[in-house]
This record gives sequence, structure tokens and C-alpha cells, in this order.
Amino acid sequence: MGIRLTIAWLAVAAAVFARGATAADIAATIRDSNGAPLANAVVYAIPADGRPLPDHQPIGAVIDQVGAEFRPFVTPVEVGAEVVFTNADRFAHNIYSVFGARVFEIALTREVSAPPVPIEHSGVILLGCSIHDWMVAYVYAVPTRFLGKTDESGVAILRELPVGQTEVYVWHPGVRGDGPLPRTIETFANEIANIEFDLALRPEPLWRLERDAN
Repeated sequence: MGIRLTIAWLAVAAAVFARGATAADIAATIRDSNGAPLANAVVYAIPADGRPLPDHQPIGAVIDQVGAEFRPFVTPVEVGAEVVFTNADRFAHNIYSVFGARVFEIALTREVSAPPVPIEHSGVILLGCSIHDWMVAYVYAVPTRFLGKTDESGVAILRELPVGQTEVYVWHPGVRGDGPLPRTIETFANEIANIEFDLALRPEPLWRLERDAN
């Protein structure tokens, strides 16, 4: 186990035992078909028995424009939340999504604040910029608050889940087809449930555009 992965596991364990609540965490490790850690994979979990959960306010997300690139490249968000687009560049962008779970167009300058975009349906939202055609990013909307995204070590942590049978899903912008089927695991109070997925990816130019150096 690498140093970064070990640190991630220790952080999760410390949070679980310090919490002292009857909840569970899930640690998901995602790799590509060659066994390499895979960043930017969205992992989310849904209680398998449909048990009711307390009401809550979905947490929104912010996507910035930095150096004519979207930051972050992949953003997981719960349905019902809002996404705010900001612009750290000195020049304008025209952000759009023409298909998928949300269709919209926003002109971004440094002087004018754009209204938040409500996310009302599950699925992929492919982002582009009509001024800078290499700019591509993804929002992935899911019907649950238990969500996360893998870091460079291929690990995502889902926290404070109710205990019991839980379905775990994974998605990545480069995944072939519909991706792997969800897997059901059992979560226990104050314990960390571990799960692993291997994803087969399409060639990278099909889901991440190379910026023209000229």
C-alpha cells in the first residue's frame, strides 16, 4: 500500500472512531484495466432497502475557469443542488451544455455574476465553451447525498452512511458503455466498508481534448 493510500485510510479510521455515531463509511478504490489508480471517478451509494433518510439540503458545487480550463474537470453533485460557475480568467467564457441531464448556456465575464444552475435530473452534463473549443468538463448528477470522487491515488471516501445493505455505483467520463454494474455491500456501525472497481476506459481523446499548443 502506497504512502498516500495509507494516509487516506488512517484519516478515515480516525474520523470513524472519533465520531462515535451509528453510521458507516465506505472506502472505494478505483483502478483502470491495467491496475493503475484512476482519478476523477465518481463513486456514490444508495441504501438498498429504500429505508427513509432524514431531510437535508443538497450541497452545491462551484466550477471555476482557470487558464481557459474548467476546474475541476469532474464534479459530482446531488440532484436538487445548484452549480455556480465562476471565472478567474481576465477574459470571457461562454459556458454551455447542449445535451444530457441539464441544457444551458452562460456568458461569464469578470464583472458579471452568473446565476446558479439548478440540477434537476440525474446523469451526465457535458460542459464546453463556445469561445475556447478545447475546454471540456463533466458534471455527474446522482440521486443521493452519499457521493465522492477519487483522488490521484484512486480512492474516494463516502462518509456517514446509514448501516445496512448499500448499493455502490461508479462512473468515469472515459468509461466504456454504461460502466460496471452496481455492487451491494453490507455496512456496519462505526466501521469502514471497502470496495474496489476496475474500469475499462475508451481512448483518452474521446473524453478529454488536448489543448492546441499553437
